[in-house]
Amino acid sequence: MNAFASTLGFALLAPFAVHAATVGLSGTDGSGYLAVVNVNNESVEPNTPGGKPFDYPYYFDAAQNSWVTIVAEKLSAGSVYAEESAYTVLNKTLTDPDFADFNLGSLGYADGAFTGVGTEVLAPGQFTLTLSADDYSPMGSAHNTGGEFSWTYGITASNISGAGLTFLNGVLTSIDVVADIKVDVFFGGFPAAAFNPGFFEAGGLTISGNQFAFTVNESVSQSTVLGDLPLASIAFNRTGTIDAVTAVPEPSTWAMMLAGVAGLLVVAGGKQRGRNVMS
Repeated sequence: MNAFASTLGFALLAPFAVHAATVGLSGTDGSGYLAVVNVNNESVEPNTPGGKPFDYPYYFDAAQNSWVTIVAEKLSAGSVYAEESAYTVLNKTLTDPDFADFNLGSLGYADGAFTGVGTEVLAPGQFTLTLSADDYSPMGSAHNTGGEFSWTYGITASNISGAGLTFLNGVLTSIDVVADIKVDVFFGGFPAAAFNPGFFEAGGLTISGNQFAFTVNESVSQSTVLGDLPLASIAFNRTGTIDAVTAVPEPSTWAMMLAGVAGLLVVAGGKQRGRNVMS
């Protein structure tokens, strides 16, 4: 047996190697935002003589007798800051050019966990879910005016449940996951300078098919490295379509495709018979 045949025989007999696979959870049709409210209390209205220049939406809170800020990313004229609906929110038409782009994070799994033939499902526990807050942190944005909003977010998932990841012949066709989420706020981007670990904990993530939705809505009063934050609140309202999920054609679409293929085969067979007759 030559070296090539020996190597080929070994390759056929050896077990398949297990490789780590990663699926990015990104898309281009995101809506909503991540916002922390009541972080900056000012005695003078921002963007007026004597006030600090705030690009973020802000409003006057009569209960606190001060101007407070909604520090929100992504910003869009279509955003509705429902948690402050009792007030006229100023400067709320600010927009970001990449508002619709999102990067939710990623899924990781061993691609040797399935055969790649037919319909297969990876249940929670057979994959990892890593969430990213890079899209929403004001510290890295152009709106961090004068260092007023120097913090980043950290988002973590727990209690992951649901059907999991569905593949058809090795292609990801559906993500069906429900998870609890926690949002931490890190001043200066340093976890050691968190507002408070687990500052905001109430929230959830749902991914169904190729659609995802985040929801967080919580208010707290506490002291932080930025001073006292009376009734500070966080609102995370973000949805979108995950591009990595490949849609499976509906049964009617499959029937049309098969009919088209059958028609092509009939035409090809007729042409071949014609050639045989002529020859």
